[in-house]
Order: sequence, then C-alpha cells, then structure tokens
Amino acid sequence: MLSQAARLEFPVGVKCHKDRLTTAVAEHTRPDGYALWILIGVTVVSKCSAVYHFKSNDVKRGTPYVRGSGRMLWHKTWHTTLLATVGPNNEGPLPWIERDYTPVSTWKEWEKGCCDILIKIYRTGAATSWLFKQPIGSHFWLSQPHKTLSVPSLVADVTHVTPAFVRHDSVLLVLGGTGIVTVPQVLQHSDPAACFSTCGATSARPPLTSPVSLVYACRCDDMLLVEELATWCSSSSGFPRLQRCVIAVSPSSEEAPVYMDSRSSVTENLAKLAAVPNMSVVNSHVTQEMLLRELKPLQSADFFCRVVVSGPEAFNAAVKEMLVNIGVGAETVTVLSAS
Repeated sequence: MLSQAARLEFPVGVKCHKDRLTTAVAEHTRPDGYALWILIGVTVVSKCSAVYHFKSNDVKRGTPYVRGSGRMLWHKTWHTTLLATVGPNNEGPLPWIERDYTPVSTWKEWEKGCCDILIKIYRTGAATSWLFKQPIGSHFWLSQPHKTLSVPSLVADVTHVTPAFVRHDSVLLVLGGTGIVTVPQVLQHSDPAACFSTCGATSARPPLTSPVSLVYACRCDDMLLVEELATWCSSSSGFPRLQRCVIAVSPSSEEAPVYMDSRSSVTENLAKLAAVPNMSVVNSHVTQEMLLRELKPLQSADFFCRVVVSGPEAFNAAVKEMLVNIGVGAETVTVLSAS
C-alpha cells in the first residue's frame, strides 16, 4: 500500500506498486526540474536533527557535475530543493512548499541515486513538521542540483567580484547550526578523489588548495557531524582536512526533543573532540575576539582570506557585524542562509 505522501502525488484512478512507478505516472505528476526519490532511512544525530537518506532511479535527477564546452569542468558547491506536500499553505497557491538543502553526501553518490541530507526538525516548521511525519518508503520530489558557490572563489557569482578577490590564500568558515553542511562540500573540492574529475585520479590537482579553518557555533545538545569533524581535523592523508577547528558551544535550548532516541550524548561528543590536537571547544557564543584570533594567522597585507558565513539569519547578521567591526572588507565575505 502506498504511503499517504506518495498517494498525494498520483492522479486519481491510477494504480502503482510502491516500488515500481511507471513512466506515465512520474511524467504526469512531475514538477518541472524535479525527480522522484524514496526515503529509505533516517539516522538521528541529535535531539532535533537527523540525516535523511534518499534513493532514486529517476533518470531525470540530473547531476551537479556539469560539463561545459570542450569538457571544461565547472567546480561548485551545490544544493537541492525539496518539495513538502503540505496541502493548502500561506506561502503560495500550490499545495507544496519549497526548502533548499545542501547534501552531506557527494556528487558521486548523487549520480548513483543516493542522497543524504542533514535536516533540523522544527516542531512549528511548515515543512519539517510535515517531513517528520513521513514514514520510510515515502516518495519525495527533489530538484535537480543547483549551484550554491563557485569554486575555488567560494562566491555565488564571480562576475560581480573584483578579480583580486576571486582567489584566496586561506578560507575561514564561520558556521552555525545546520550551516555545518557547508564543510563537507567545501572539503570535497580539496580532495582529488572527491572533487569533480573525469578520471577520479587521486594525483590530480584539486581546485581548492587553500588551507581551510572552521569556527562552528552550536548548542551542546545539538552538535552535528561530530565524528566527521574529528576525522577532517585529524586526517593523516591531508585530504580532506581542516587546518584548525574551534567549536563554540552554548547551553542547551529549552526546546523539547523531537527525537527521543538521540544516539550521542553531550559527554560522548565532547570526549571525541577533546582528543583532536588542532580542535578546541569553548563554552561560549561566537565573539568578535574569537573571530579576530582565528583570522590573524590567515590574513596579512600579502595574504587574502575568504570568509564564508552560514547559519540562521540572526547568526549571519551578528557575525557579519562582528567582521565589519574588526575591519574585514565586505568583498571578502560570503554569506549563506541555513534553515
């Protein structure tokens, strides 16, 4: 029997097996630029966040690995848009709403029909409260991949940036909450085996060679990608690798848990991170002094550092103001929103 979410996508009177959708049905219900995916699992990572695992054999899912004329590679970070079929809503006349997400899985996995997305569930969120109720096996529409930032510039549109600021000597990521998903996509472009490549040779020069450091703000009960961060900081191979990582941990929120079976405790997470020499954990919000301290070794009169900020709207605004206060030029900062 089809799940309720899947039934909403099919025209009246059409019968389909859950695991075998006919081309006619898919084409009849397909929003332009979207492909059909199936939710195959959910991995809880904190009291409010989980990685949603999707699978697809829809040939129209597209690829983030776009080739230009003459087989030129267009390196970029990328995202997809999920349609939440919520019915009548305040965001428009259609019975669904759109939310952009940056996968934590690679482009190679996308091309194989697999996609993992880290999502924070908001009990009052129009899309995520609906998503939380969907059972395993439900069908979803995910858009074909869209460019987020050009690489190696790490700006959305290089044509609007002075040539001197297109390339950089170092990168500082300042991320809050689910903005942490920026890290795997950026680091994939510093890894010859993970970046876009026609042959996938590990000897190829990656497009991003600048050292990458991170300041990550999170609540102690909603720390995300903990094991991955530890691995990226301690990788002996050098690819991918974070030069340095500072995690600014604030107290737990009073928000009621969404996932009661959260797998990792605060104590376990802090223990994993404490063992990594180039990683530090501070009980603090991100401060102006913290940013100044992390930027100091990354920039000088002769070295240019690209700063990428991504998090909730209030976080982005606060960090941007702090960067202005310490003299960081607006053209050196990229700001992304994170749900």
